[in-house]
Amino acid sequence: MIKLNCIKSLFDKTATWLPVKKPAVGVLLCILMSAPASTAQMRNSLLVWATGGAGTLLTDAPGIAASFGTGLGVGFGYELQVKKFNVLAGVEYIRLHPRTRMDFFEADLLLRDTEDWEYTGHFEFSNNTEQYTLGYAYIPLMVGAHFGRFYFLAGAKAGIPLSSSSTVKTTIASSGVYLPFEDEFVDMPKNFFQVVDEKSNYQPAFDMNLTVAFEMGCYLKQQTASNLNYRLALFCDYGLKDINKNTAGQSLLLSKHPGNDFEPILNSFLFADKMGVNTLYGGVKLTVLFGFEKKPYCKCEEYREPAKKRTKQRGLPWGW
Repeated sequence: MIKLNCIKSLFDKTATWLPVKKPAVGVLLCILMSAPASTAQMRNSLLVWATGGAGTLLTDAPGIAASFGTGLGVGFGYELQVKKFNVLAGVEYIRLHPRTRMDFFEADLLLRDTEDWEYTGHFEFSNNTEQYTLGYAYIPLMVGAHFGRFYFLAGAKAGIPLSSSSTVKTTIASSGVYLPFEDEFVDMPKNFFQVVDEKSNYQPAFDMNLTVAFEMGCYLKQQTASNLNYRLALFCDYGLKDINKNTAGQSLLLSKHPGNDFEPILNSFLFADKMGVNTLYGGVKLTVLFGFEKKPYCKCEEYREPAKKRTKQRGLPWGW
């Protein structure tokens, strides 16, 4: 008991020259608790990116092959980095110009001309292509990791169609055979017996899309808690869902003129054949990262007394 009184007396003497207020303890604890959070390996970033490359529509329809066309995209989003892990979410617009090609084929039709003569029209179709324009708005959700300046992300994107159109091009060689005559009629433009390049426009319908996405690349600068950075990557988006929303069954051959004047053009491949269609888009992605620090949460106000109740005190905060 004597030792305890001695220690208490020592603190009472010290209180005369060591002014400490109780609210100061709360502020000190808040600083100490927030120090680890501010130094943790965490980064919040707003992202703006642009993509460019090639896209196509994959299909297994017989006689039709896919070929690549250009693709462009822009997007913005938010990314959280915690230690080595990345999580990204945002909104992206992608515009693709893929193509499909149809093999060379021939068709013979029994027709009548403007003078009501019956003849057999012979048509050869070559260089048959359909160029599409697809505009989709995507919502990506991706996770990944980074190691130094190298990084990778993988995830999924849900896409909503915003616009679509197509242009069919073909080279048609037309000729006619009349029963009373032995020779085949060619090079007669007034009767549409000629070789011409035809083009026709359509508006096919496409469904919502769901893709798996992957990208990997590197940061162009060393990362810090808060700064402007860039990264360059290769990416690939593959559509899991058949997006062909058109009802097949229409005739592949159409006439440019009503009545007996038959001058053929090609219908959209999507309207004529039942085609399963999946998207594929890949290329280069450039991302700009605007990093910012998030201030640690601290309930410092809980340690402060109301202004009216504050009293001047001197001594140690735990008192005796």
